Amino acid sequence: EAASYKPPHIPQLPFKIPELEDLEVIYSSDEVKTHLSKFTLSPDKIDKQKWEKVKKMEGDILSNIAREFGIITPPGFSDWVNDPQPTWDDVTFLRLYLDHPEASAKYVSKDQPPYVLFDVIKSSKFPGNKPNKKLWEYIANIIPTYQKKYGIDGARIDMGHALPPQLQDMIISAAREIDPAFGFIAEELEMKNDKKAKAEGYDCILGNSWYAVARPSEFYRFIEEITPNLEVPYIASCETPDTPRVVARENGNKLKYLAPALLYLSPNSIAYINSGQEIEEIQPMNLGLDNTIYGKTLLPPDDQFYGKLAFFDYYALHWDKAKDDMYNFLKWVLKVRDEISEFMDSEFRYVYLNYQDGTTANYSYWKGDKGVIVLGNLDFVHEKYIEILVNETVGRNIEVKSVTVVTRHGKRKMGFSFGNNIPVNLMPGDFVILLVNWE
Repeated sequence: EAASYKPPHIPQLPFKIPELEDLEVIYSSDEVKTHLSKFTLSPDKIDKQKWEKVKKMEGDILSNIAREFGIITPPGFSDWVNDPQPTWDDVTFLRLYLDHPEASAKYVSKDQPPYVLFDVIKSSKFPGNKPNKKLWEYIANIIPTYQKKYGIDGARIDMGHALPPQLQDMIISAAREIDPAFGFIAEELEMKNDKKAKAEGYDCILGNSWYAVARPSEFYRFIEEITPNLEVPYIASCETPDTPRVVARENGNKLKYLAPALLYLSPNSIAYINSGQEIEEIQPMNLGLDNTIYGKTLLPPDDQFYGKLAFFDYYALHWDKAKDDMYNFLKWVLKVRDEISEFMDSEFRYVYLNYQDGTTANYSYWKGDKGVIVLGNLDFVHEKYIEILVNETVGRNIEVKSVTVVTRHGKRKMGFSFGNNIPVNLMPGDFVILLVNWE
């Protein structure tokens, strides 16, 4: 049965987080019924005397249980219905409630053993009535233990969005009793949940910039509509350990420069570099987000790590083939961010252009008559000539005395009179930073 264990597919539903109205459809599925039949009781319920003996055996307790009882802890899987991810064979879920979800209880038999399903995983939306209090207390004490032993000052709660609100609050409160400034990253992949994360006590969200950068229309919307309006910062990532590598995306040879520049300098951003991004590693570490099984076959077949994923297999980044280009570029972008940091906390303005076709990402920061303008061409085929209307951008009349053009190739001054318009040429997939009246 373990060999065929997988998340049940529900053909009547799309890829989605389960809602209350979905439960009847889910539990009427034949695949779900087969899935539920695979579960059994815990060893102490099956044979109490035998369990007492097994507890005293030497060696790994889970291996002993598998050998003596013929059962295993079930692998984890996503709380999204019809998620293409395979089972997470390296983890299992703990039983946060000692009963079934209240909303789902009517769909299962009274003698149904504890089980794992989308609603059980998503206990934030589908709680039971009997909290496993001892387990909750144990979980809430994990971060304080690491604070005291290792002095950690922040953490991301993996799948914190699926935890019961009371348990999540216990975890956050326990850490901040020791360190009021302890930082928490919410594993919220939907940007619209920034307000929710803030209300729950998180300092920032993981977000989905890694998804947007690979889709020009999404990337434009992300930069223009989402980042300026966030209530907490987001992790500005072109890639994460769960996603495809940015250099392996379509137009990756240009996107690897464009995406970090636009994200790292954007409002409410926390610049993030994924291990291996700095040497243009192409093999992902995991296939968890926005990927397929073919994502693990990007290396040449004769590479010793072909088909390997760092989350699960012996793996090493290709430092022996590393070049300095991307390392130096990321270092440069972070230096620029540091130089304009005081502007990033000042007045934000969209950039008023002589035309806009939805492929010129733009934003600017101003302190008096001094400004920073960032533009990116999300069209990877066509060059652009555009003009920036400065007064309309700032919302008042200013005199443009100097403009310094900053690109990854260097700096140069615009050597002519400006008036109200600043002309800019943008190559396909390129970006530019303009420093207005900095001299």
